[in-house]
Amino acid sequence: MELKKFTALIISAGLIVTGCSMLPSPGSTIKAPRVASAQVEEKEDAAAIAQNFLPAGAKFFPPSNPDKVGAVREKDLDGDLQDEIVATYKVGDNASDVGAMVLKKKEGKWQKVWEQKGFGYDLDLMDFADITGDARPEVLIGGTIGASAGNGLGIFQWQEGTLKELASTGYHKLEILQPGKITGEYGPDDRALLAVWQKDTGTAMMVNVLRWVGVGFISAEDMYKAYFPKVVDYYLQQLKQMPNAPFLWYYLADAQQKVGRPEDAIKSIETGLEKGLAIQGEYYPPAYQFEMVRAKALNDLGEYEKAIGVFNNILKAQARIPKPGEGNQPEEPAFLKKVRAQAYLNLGRSYEGLKQYDKARENYQKSKDISKSLYKEGTDDQILAMMPADKALRRLKGIKGFEKLSVYLSSLSPEERWQKLNELEKWGSEQNIAVKSLQAEDQDGGFPQTVLVDFSTDSKFVGGYADGHAIFWWDKDKFHSQVFYSADEDAHGFSPSFMVINARLSPGSDNTVEMGVVYDAASGGSGSPVPVYKVLRLEDDGRWWIVWSSPRTGWYNSHGKLTFAGHGIAEVILEGDSWYCGDGRDNIFHESNAGPHRHFQSTWERQGDGYVLKEKKTIPTAYNTLVEFIYALSTGDGEAEKWVTDKALVEKAKQMKLVQNPLGQNWMLDFKDPVAERQGPLKIIKDMSDPEKGVMINFIEKNGQYLISDIK
Repeated sequence: MELKKFTALIISAGLIVTGCSMLPSPGSTIKAPRVASAQVEEKEDAAAIAQNFLPAGAKFFPPSNPDKVGAVREKDLDGDLQDEIVATYKVGDNASDVGAMVLKKKEGKWQKVWEQKGFGYDLDLMDFADITGDARPEVLIGGTIGASAGNGLGIFQWQEGTLKELASTGYHKLEILQPGKITGEYGPDDRALLAVWQKDTGTAMMVNVLRWVGVGFISAEDMYKAYFPKVVDYYLQQLKQMPNAPFLWYYLADAQQKVGRPEDAIKSIETGLEKGLAIQGEYYPPAYQFEMVRAKALNDLGEYEKAIGVFNNILKAQARIPKPGEGNQPEEPAFLKKVRAQAYLNLGRSYEGLKQYDKARENYQKSKDISKSLYKEGTDDQILAMMPADKALRRLKGIKGFEKLSVYLSSLSPEERWQKLNELEKWGSEQNIAVKSLQAEDQDGGFPQTVLVDFSTDSKFVGGYADGHAIFWWDKDKFHSQVFYSADEDAHGFSPSFMVINARLSPGSDNTVEMGVVYDAASGGSGSPVPVYKVLRLEDDGRWWIVWSSPRTGWYNSHGKLTFAGHGIAEVILEGDSWYCGDGRDNIFHESNAGPHRHFQSTWERQGDGYVLKEKKTIPTAYNTLVEFIYALSTGDGEAEKWVTDKALVEKAKQMKLVQNPLGQNWMLDFKDPVAERQGPLKIIKDMSDPEKGVMINFIEKNGQYLISDIK
């Protein structure tokens, strides 16, 4: 897999070019892992086991962070419910020999499956965090490069039986924001976020909160108001020591704008510029950097015309013109292109605020085009650079549909509302807006009348794609509206493929209103319906806040159904199958959309703001028995005999080479009658070039379970 690198999406870093912010990637020192194997006694502890695998002359070397953790830690990295061992070490005093290794137990023996050296002369960090949101932890290792250069962070993910580097960057201070540690504009995130502090000049630090989006990291702007108060406090403290430093006033203003204090940001900008003018010669950062923050703050205040004037002045910024004899002026430098891309992006937001959507689109497109020109075509870096403008363009498309819906629904009188809501999809068709709507169930009565609307500004849902997911409600006949645009999926989780299929209102804590909402995440595509579940709470500020979202793993929902159990939303029952369930058994046989599948039923019970798995049942079928039998046979867990009527069938299966090594070979099954998935017989075909030579498995039903009765 190609290594993914951080794109520097720290806004300040993207606009200010300083040598001290450029740090070497720890990925540049990657060496091919050496696989070692040694048998150890089961009673030995992790440190004793890891000791056997240390390189010659190496000693365990614990990281400085987290505080008070050792050099040897145990963690399930691959999701098989068995801990791997992760150890860090140092070979003598050699600065290049700070290393780490991972050990995994295979068939009763511990093996070294990954090792890397060269993290630096000291070890700042070794920790675990689910960065990607797949419910499996990534390994984060930060090695110290130098006092000025700081630390190099490597993020490693379990892939194909080992660790592979996912991303790398430099930092001077790093906070791992574990899921639920901070709450953003939409609610908590189910992925770990990274708060990265990088030294600029003096005590100034460029700070950003980053979220993984599949190809790299982007700025988690929805988390700024929750995180940046501590950044504001940091700069207020620094200014007590250096009140005349323009760069500290700049960074204070930047943090104040991000935290939602635009008036304070503008005051800090004015003070910083005043301090800069008092300095003889050029001061840092340049004036247009200050003005960029000022214009963003003006946008926040709704003073769009003033912001437009400032952004247009920023776009006139020029690189220093060379003096005679210095040679020709090169092409516009990359840092100025980034300045212009940021200016056009925010200029688009100004015009969007004025509802001049054509001009907004024009400026968003300019930002996208400039960002695209900065990187090689088709690279992850290019995709990440274009993402802010691309998201803005997608969001702009949805705004038109949302505004039409809002105007229409707000005009409905109480007398006509019920009938018109039932005809909303017809109205949408007449307006060339694709609409899928559902009124939330109110079991108790007295809740605001609430309708959920998935919509596309196109005349139909092209490819099942919705531009937005809106909520409209009437509280004592007062109209309210809110929308989650699909363009911002990375922040709130509302995918463009979501279509609402059920919703129920319920009383929440402290006299609040809550709503459990079920969406089909595949909206008519493969595996549909694929129910996902969100709990929303109506907060005092008049916005629906995401309290809980169904987990990404352990939630078996392909071809599924989600129902509310009993009254309210205290308990839900999920039915689904094994297609792409990721439980380690779903690739023993080839499972297509049509089948075969194992079938599950799980009950989830409300606890606090979330849900916990109360009970999970696997529906007895012949196919499930066969899967469990091959799994037990191949892993040697001693459970194979429970799936047969005669123990001799276990040995016969081995003789007929029904052991998968490695597990997960996607064998084909031939059964012409769909009923065979439930009761058999099932024919295993390992060689598709000669399907007649398959192995036939027969079953009998006994005490509600299917057992293998014959193998031939």
